[in-house]
Amino acid sequence: ELLSDNYGGDVQPKRHCGSCDPSDLERLNYVSEKNVLVVHFRTDYSVSGGGFAFTWYSVDVSGCPLQTLTAKEGVISSPNYPQFLLAHLDCSTTILAPAGQRVWLQITDCDVEAPEAILELNLGGDTQLVRPFSSQ
Repeated sequence: ELLSDNYGGDVQPKRHCGSCDPSDLERLNYVSEKNVLVVHFRTDYSVSGGGFAFTWYSVDVSGCPLQTLTAKEGVISSPNYPQFLLAHLDCSTTILAPAGQRVWLQITDCDVEAPEAILELNLGGDTQLVRPFSSQ
């Protein structure tokens, strides 16, 4: 049972039992809503199997709030890239080129399959928002 502690919010447990298909383990990625995650393991009298193993690491989402980049060039990626996409993000980055220049943006990789995930580009002026990976 995995518990994500929202510090006063609702704790939503994720329960798993039985065995896992090793080729399907990627779907068993979880990220806590805050900085606490509780793992609870319990057995009963009918114990069988070899147990479990998992890895964990902290994910830095501090680069996700509003930010302005003023360098002549750089790289932008979503938090936790190239691992799995994190839920409940709202990131906005403004790229400010030197006076007299424009910003050229080249998307080099994109693996976003969540239906509610949106990448929007505001090219400035009177142009509409561009959603390069959306049919909308």
